[in-house]
Amino acid sequence: MNNKYVVIEGADGVGKSTLIDTLKKIYPEFDFIAEPYLTDKGRSLMKLIERGKNAYNLLCFSAAREHYENLIKEKLVNKNVIGDRSFFSSIPYSVYDDEKKYNKVRFDLFDSVSRLLGWVKPDLVLILVSDDDERVFKDEYYKGDKKEYERIKAGF
Repeated sequence: MNNKYVVIEGADGVGKSTLIDTLKKIYPEFDFIAEPYLTDKGRSLMKLIERGKNAYNLLCFSAAREHYENLIKEKLVNKNVIGDRSFFSSIPYSVYDDEKKYNKVRFDLFDSVSRLLGWVKPDLVLILVSDDDERVFKDEYYKGDKKEYERIKAGF
């Protein structure tokens, strides 16, 4: 298979969707996929999760990601794929603790589950950052919680 898988990563509100909308116009022959929780199965699994960082949440999120990974594999057979988020996004949201520190136990669990599910390794990962922290931390996900924004930002 010679098709490529490119992922756009970054914290909520940094412009991933805006960039992907532009790329869709430039590369109409590519296949674009949304974040894992935007698929029907992903949405169902995400409803089980309250925004938190415990092992249960990680396992539910991993199940949503497994479905997403299967979609990527199917699409790569025929086209290049650009994705909004991937395996890597789970690290800042699940592995970094409230003190913005890497948690090895969480990472080991995350890594084991991801390997078990057989994630698709991207050929290229672009991580977007913003120099407008005030605008980004007001994004719907953070709801003005600057501590949560700083935690996620540190993870990327």
